[in-house]
Amino acid sequence: MSRTVRAPYGHVGPGGEYAVDMNFAVRLWDHEGEIIPLEGHTGASLKGGQRTNHLGAVPLLDGNHNRIGTAEVVRIVSARPEQMPGDDLMRCGFSSLDAALAFVRRVHPVEYERDGVLTVFHFRVLKLGTQPG
Repeated sequence: MSRTVRAPYGHVGPGGEYAVDMNFAVRLWDHEGEIIPLEGHTGASLKGGQRTNHLGAVPLLDGNHNRIGTAEVVRIVSARPEQMPGDDLMRCGFSSLDAALAFVRRVHPVEYERDGVLTVFHFRVLKLGTQPG
């Protein structure tokens, strides 16, 4: 449900050509860890690292990468920590930037160290139920 592609910006300064994880599905997290919210739930999920995702309906995965439903991604905010809007972090359940950084360093350390950004997905769970493939 994800793949790595090369960003087409080699001509834009040092490090302009880099790999980007393209996610075509989502796993959802709150301030403690991975969650599977109820159908119809709306919220926001924080991840460390640059994540590019389709806006709209995408597969919803569990921790084993099994498709368990469908979620709609309605907004994506990706920024360096000092530029991440506080209301987006609060929507994910974090009371401070320090708490959000501690979370991504614990749960998504490789992606965060590689990219140096935080990504918040705003979502709505459309449908739950185990689905093939």
